[in-house]
Amino acid sequence: MINDVQSWPVARIAQPIEPIADSVPCGEVLKRLLDEPDRPGLPVIAGDRVLGLAARSRLLQIFANPLHRATCERRPIRLVMDAEPMLVQAEWDVDAVSERIATDHRKALHEGFIIVRGDAYVGLGSAQDLLDLAVAKARQSVRDIDRARRDAITASAAKSEFLASMSHELRTPLNAILGFSQMLELDIGGALPPRQREYVSHIRASGTLLLDLVNDILDLARVEAGQSDLREERVSLSTALEKCLRLSGPRIQAKGHHIIVECARRGIDILADTRRIEQIMLNLFTNAVKYTPDDGSIRVRINLDDIGRPGFQVLDNGIGIAQEHLKRILEPFARVESAYVRETEGSGVGLALAKQLIDLHGGTLDITSTLGVGTVVEVRFPAARLIADAPAQSA
Repeated sequence: MINDVQSWPVARIAQPIEPIADSVPCGEVLKRLLDEPDRPGLPVIAGDRVLGLAARSRLLQIFANPLHRATCERRPIRLVMDAEPMLVQAEWDVDAVSERIATDHRKALHEGFIIVRGDAYVGLGSAQDLLDLAVAKARQSVRDIDRARRDAITASAAKSEFLASMSHELRTPLNAILGFSQMLELDIGGALPPRQREYVSHIRASGTLLLDLVNDILDLARVEAGQSDLREERVSLSTALEKCLRLSGPRIQAKGHHIIVECARRGIDILADTRRIEQIMLNLFTNAVKYTPDDGSIRVRINLDDIGRPGFQVLDNGIGIAQEHLKRILEPFARVESAYVRETEGSGVGLALAKQLIDLHGGTLDITSTLGVGTVVEVRFPAARLIADAPAQSA
């Protein structure tokens, strides 16, 4: 009975039971109902117009009393019928009908309801058939959700494979562009005039930015495809931060930022993938530098939290993020639109990649921010990753 998964109108369960006229004696109506034990009632109509419902339960109650039986047996059904039965439009969805019964028409659970199209009679509906239809719809919904989940997984895998393939294709010519531009800057092919040297410098800088983006996309694709493994070793968080500060030095100087570093006195070492930790720290620190206006302040704290988890915090007094955007910025390629952001280089990959790499380590990434005030990004790794012979004090 249930084939169309797009629509679940209650017309599907309409039983085309022959209605009765309002002049039929009550005794005849009850006899018909007793001959058809599955019928909760019979519709009473005049022409195409529904007048009421002769409910089995109501007639049985009347005829159980001998006095009432003698009085009503030959009287027309219109005197005892329900003149205000539940009327349901044929196109209404099964869930909408179920909700109406639960809230406004409880008696329809045992008396049934009449299905109409406009004012014209279509058929009779029962609570059992309605329940069967609702269950069938729920099961189909589960199948649809499972199919959508599997399709999403397949699409995600295809996307990751495509990104990985394209990233490899892009890196080859990019490396050639960078290599030749560096050779030109070093005057290997002969000295260049100042204006041409400036152009070559722009080519190399733009190529480097593009290569960084391609590498981030490739890493993100690998992580999402489950193809990224950790090479765990002893990692010093303070050493990783020093490297991060060196790589970010030119941009920090250009923007005039004030950098404050707070680190546990004897340092904190963890068991992790060195390259991934450096990548996480660089991406988060670069974001702080990027979205903090000139002469701003950035503070980095390396410490243990209250429950002994190692990690670090990056605090800035930059443009901040509105609360409604905090979850979205962790999605790949997501950026929050603003005049400042539009003028800032970025693709929205770095933060998503950092989150994925932190997840690989079993860690957590928490972001708190106030628009126009600043942002705090906190990274924590499991306490089990702390290397015990490198004691550290909370900062």
